[in-house]
Amino acid sequence: MKIDLSATALLPAEQTAVTAFCKSIQEALGDALVSITLYGSATREDYQPGISDINVLVVTNHLDLAAMKKVLDPVAISRQYAIAPFFLTEMNLRSSTDIFPIKFFVMKESYRVLVGQDVLCDSDIRREDLRLRCEQETMNLLLRLRRYYILHSGRLLTDMMSRMIKSLIDILYVLVWLTQGSTVPRVQVIEVAARIFDVDAEILRNVAALRTTEASLSAADTEHLYDQFIAIVSRIAEQVDQME
Repeated sequence: MKIDLSATALLPAEQTAVTAFCKSIQEALGDALVSITLYGSATREDYQPGISDINVLVVTNHLDLAAMKKVLDPVAISRQYAIAPFFLTEMNLRSSTDIFPIKFFVMKESYRVLVGQDVLCDSDIRREDLRLRCEQETMNLLLRLRRYYILHSGRLLTDMMSRMIKSLIDILYVLVWLTQGSTVPRVQVIEVAARIFDVDAEILRNVAALRTTEASLSAADTEHLYDQFIAIVSRIAEQVDQME
């Protein structure tokens, strides 16, 4: 099977690396391999070379220690290109959509089957599982932001915000779907979610910018942004709790 990555956002060197990874996994696992699927930002318009991971779902019919040993070398080699493989068995996939609904909802947002079967098309994700997980994840973000500030004495706040915003945007993407019944392109998620939850989109954009730009904020401005970010996450958590 020819692996065609020309329609993705990957650079030529990254396309070569993903193709090599797929072939190595095929050789390593043989008949145990069910599928390899590219998902996430590499299949969307928001991919950023050198910053974004290249997310790959590898599904097998079994995944014991012997099988895992066979993929160690291909995975180690692929990491230099930020390829982030996620290994599951078919049974894991069928039984996990209720406990990891956000992850699978985001996978289904945009993906490309590279090898084998399309294992995502028929995965069933229930609305209530999504709402409950969004509530849990939003509260978890809030608790982590508060705990981080206390344990680190208010230092390295830009690092924490740049890590947390990616997870929040995934949550907001799902929440937009839950509230209006349709998804929006990633570039519109912050604006649409800000209107739905009545929060300041500019604050979220400023936090998101920390992932791609050299932070030049003063200590006082950074702390102020952190405070605003916590307030927004808290407001969203309260509203998600009240959603039906």
